[in-house]
Amino acid sequence: MRKEDRQSSEAGVTLIEILFVVFIVALLTTAILVSVNRFRISARDTQRVAAIKQLEVALRLYYDRNNGTFPTPTGPLYAGWEPSFAANFMEYLNSYIAVVPTDPTNSGPPTGMLSPRPDGTFFLAYQRYASGSTFGCTWTSPFAVLGFRTLEGNGVAGLPQASCGGNPTCPSGGTNNVCRNWSDTLDYSIFLIE
Repeated sequence: MRKEDRQSSEAGVTLIEILFVVFIVALLTTAILVSVNRFRISARDTQRVAAIKQLEVALRLYYDRNNGTFPTPTGPLYAGWEPSFAANFMEYLNSYIAVVPTDPTNSGPPTGMLSPRPDGTFFLAYQRYASGSTFGCTWTSPFAVLGFRTLEGNGVAGLPQASCGGNPTCPSGGTNNVCRNWSDTLDYSIFLIE
C-alpha cells in the first residue's frame, strides 16, 4: 500500500461514522422535543388551574358586592353553561378582575356540552343553578359550578370535583347516592354556594 493511500484512509471519515453521528443527533433532538412538549402541556394545565382560582376570587368579590348572589351567565350558553370559547365570557366580572382569563387552548364547542371526555376540547365553564330539587339533591339556595373541561396531562385524580348526592335512588338517573357528579363534564369543578 502506498503511503498516500494509507494517510487518506486514516485521516478520512467513513460513511458509518457519519451515519452514527447523525443518529445520535437525531436521538438527542427527539428527546429534547418530547421534553419541551411535556413542559408546554404542563404549563397549559397550570394556567387552567390558575385561571379557575382567579375566577373564583372574582366571583366571590361579585357575590360580596351583589347582595350575596352569584351572577347569572349571559349568552351565548351551551346547555346552560357559559364557556370561555364563547364571546364575552364572564364579562360581568370586568369590575372585579383586570382580565377575565380563558383556557390557554380555548377550543370548542364540543359535539355536546355533556359529551364524555376526552373530545379534543379545552375551555373554562360556568353555570348557576336555581334552588330547589335538582339532580335528586335538595338545594336551599342557588349555587354555581365553575371548572374547566379537560387537562392535557395526566393527574385528574385529586382535582376538585363538584358532586351532590345523598339520595339512595336518583330520580333522573345517575349513580345512587351521587345523583350529579360534574366530573363527567369537567375535569376540575368547584361549587360556589349562595
